[in-house]
Amino acid sequence: MDFSLFGGLSEEDIKQQLASRDKFYDKFLLFDKTKNYTLEEYMKIRNVIGRDILFNDGIYQQFHYKFPNNYGTSVVRGSHTQGFWEVATTKFTDKVPNNPLPKKKRLRNKQLKKYGSTLSVISDPKRFKQFTDVEKYMAGLLVTHLLPV
Repeated sequence: MDFSLFGGLSEEDIKQQLASRDKFYDKFLLFDKTKNYTLEEYMKIRNVIGRDILFNDGIYQQFHYKFPNNYGTSVVRGSHTQGFWEVATTKFTDKVPNNPLPKKKRLRNKQLKKYGSTLSVISDPKRFKQFTDVEKYMAGLLVTHLLPV
């Protein structure tokens, strides 16, 4: 969908922005919606995040980054963001269960209640028009939170 009429970005702009992404942040990339993950890979990602990743038809791009200081970002672009990049700061906890999350919902919820979710959103979402601004925000997050809080 082209959001340029609403002040958002056209699909051509998005393709150019994604093609010129800084490769430095790829080493922190935990999840990319455009990639096809195997079930085993997805289960590993789900264990790190601590819950299922919701797939919504209204979300066109979705990325989750995890930095060494246990902070990260969730970056989405979709119909609910009017085509802009929406970024939320996340915090990962160290209370990760040793065993993978169970497939049965009842058992999974019991384990999540015991350990809590390993991922929590700690900021209100911010909107950016350019992906380079998202990368500047992530760079600031890497520098600002050098020591875990």
